[in-house]
Amino acid sequence: ATRDRRLCDLDGNWSLDLTGAYGVNVLGFDVYKRCIDRAVERARDLGPVLGPYHPVIADNVRRLEALSGLDEVSFHMSGTEAVMQAVRLARYHTGKTHLVRLC
Repeated sequence: ATRDRRLCDLDGNWSLDLTGAYGVNVLGFDVYKRCIDRAVERARDLGPVLGPYHPVIADNVRRLEALSGLDEVSFHMSGTEAVMQAVRLARYHTGKTHLVRLC
């Protein structure tokens, strides 16, 4: 395996490195680290915001809408919040009052 964007398995098959420990990193580990460094530099002067989303989120929303072609996007602090919102949206759009959960 290499530290760049490509990985080679024992059979000689090459693939892109899409995982970087905890997240999906389309461009590989080194690019991921540079992106984190750039984000820290950009966010340092913004300061913390407790409670509501930081105003910089509006720029991220516009960019994600342009990339995805969607009319709206949403941000969540956890996977639990994201799933709760997905359930609410599904119930709203289907008109159903109940759901089935499989484990």
